[in-house]
Amino acid sequence: MGQDWFDRFAIGASGLCLLHCLVLPIILVGLPSGIHALGGGETFHLIILSTAIPLSLWGLIGGRKLHGNIRPVQLGLAGLLLLVTGVSLELLSLRVIGTLLTVSGSMVLVGAHVLNWKLRSVSLRHR
Repeated sequence: MGQDWFDRFAIGASGLCLLHCLVLPIILVGLPSGIHALGGGETFHLIILSTAIPLSLWGLIGGRKLHGNIRPVQLGLAGLLLLVTGVSLELLSLRVIGTLLTVSGSMVLVGAHVLNWKLRSVSLRHR
């Protein structure tokens, strides 16, 4: 049951990340001073990233121990690498490329957790 929570939380967190990356910039276009009030988002990105890495690894590796399939871990590592690269580029003011990589990383990470969830469910049914 604990492993299930990690995947659900990670999927929800990735969804919030996507909302942040795609919706917040549209809202802030109409509020020029809004972006400064939020500190440009760098702190938010670093907090989310520092949360996503350990929780995703814990959930994906824990799932692998149960179902034995390495694919979700591989996908998760690819997603996390895209997230780290995207956030790094955003910190270097390469926002468009950074956002594209961050959104892609979130989607890959969601896919990894969904696959992990399905494999774990199948494994538990066969026990």
